[in-house]
Amino acid sequence: MRTAAEQFRLTQLEARFNSYAELNHRRLREKEEGRAPRAAATAPRAAHDATSGIVITDRLESDAVGALYDALAREQRGAPAMALEAFRGYLARQIENIRLKTGAEAVQFRLAAEEGKIKLKARPVGSAS
Repeated sequence: MRTAAEQFRLTQLEARFNSYAELNHRRLREKEEGRAPRAAATAPRAAHDATSGIVITDRLESDAVGALYDALAREQRGAPAMALEAFRGYLARQIENIRLKTGAEAVQFRLAAEEGKIKLKARPVGSAS
């Protein structure tokens, strides 16, 4: 006889296995039918994730800024309120302000949803020694 706790754990494990098996079969079917998303289209910006954070130095790397801008566009479901070059200038001003206040070498930007709105959060990274 199994205890109720063991039965619960087994049922939970079976459900998790079935959901992963179904996901795997769905992805395999999409790949076989040619509907799988292309990895090459997202490869240049795959290293940057705006929800976990993108570190930008004062050099404003174009791929990092572009990844942040694209993520903002996706979250807003359309074009952001400003053009890419204006966004780059905005980030440069924010980085300079944070560097003056904290002496940080770089700034980590991430997107966060608060009260139904998408907000750009900044956090200093590293310090000037």
